[in-house]
Amino acid sequence: MHPQKDPHKTRIACCQIALVPDESANLKKCISLIDQAAQLQPDLIVLPEMSNWSAGLVKSRADALAHSVTMDGQFIQAIADKAQEHGCFIAVGVIEQEGTHTFITSVIISAQKQIVLKYQKQIPFGPQIAWAEPGRTGNPVVDLPFARVGLYICADGLIPETTRVLALKGAQLLINTLHSGGSDETYLHVPVRAYENRVWVASANKVGKRDGAALDRFSGGSQIVSPLGEVLARADELSDSFVWADIDFKDPQQKLRQQEDV
Repeated sequence: MHPQKDPHKTRIACCQIALVPDESANLKKCISLIDQAAQLQPDLIVLPEMSNWSAGLVKSRADALAHSVTMDGQFIQAIADKAQEHGCFIAVGVIEQEGTHTFITSVIISAQKQIVLKYQKQIPFGPQIAWAEPGRTGNPVVDLPFARVGLYICADGLIPETTRVLALKGAQLLINTLHSGGSDETYLHVPVRAYENRVWVASANKVGKRDGAALDRFSGGSQIVSPLGEVLARADELSDSFVWADIDFKDPQQKLRQQEDV
């Protein structure tokens, strides 16, 4: 038995996944987690940053081009097919190719198989600087049926400015896609970005082996955090899994508490 959905609330599921050096296998793992989460009939499913490949295995622009995807390619199309099948929005991160340029990109795909929001990471982290160009999309937001939504990616959230811009544009929900081995993001940066901007944050990270980094494993901890910094759901640090929560974006008590804390 699955929990009954309250029609006044939005159900969000955040997935975490361990990738392998095989694009087709990674896509199958993403699809499997989407199908598992979809049994709860969520309105939104969130997958991690670079869900098609591990940036630790990318050392150069040539590597990035070899393991990148285009917005009209097979990987995005397969995710879009699942959004249509399950009648929900899906947010997912990829290594994106635009001609000879490569970016770390996350998108939101609708049940009509349309990319309704695209964001390119503005702050490549560490070795990513060698191959990932700073994003050119700015900080867009989109009005979805349940809330005004923005995206940010991993290291973008280590500073306050990116999320602050999205909040000033009216975002009520921020989707945070991660490729992180640092528990500081799980226990500090994600909750703080939610609290300081009075927004909901839905965050999806990876688990498993992390190649080419000081920390040899991803830290998991995919989570959903309220505008008051309260963790509604948080995954462990090890397993391919998902967590979920129901959110009432129109809750007058939530808005009142936010106003009192400002």
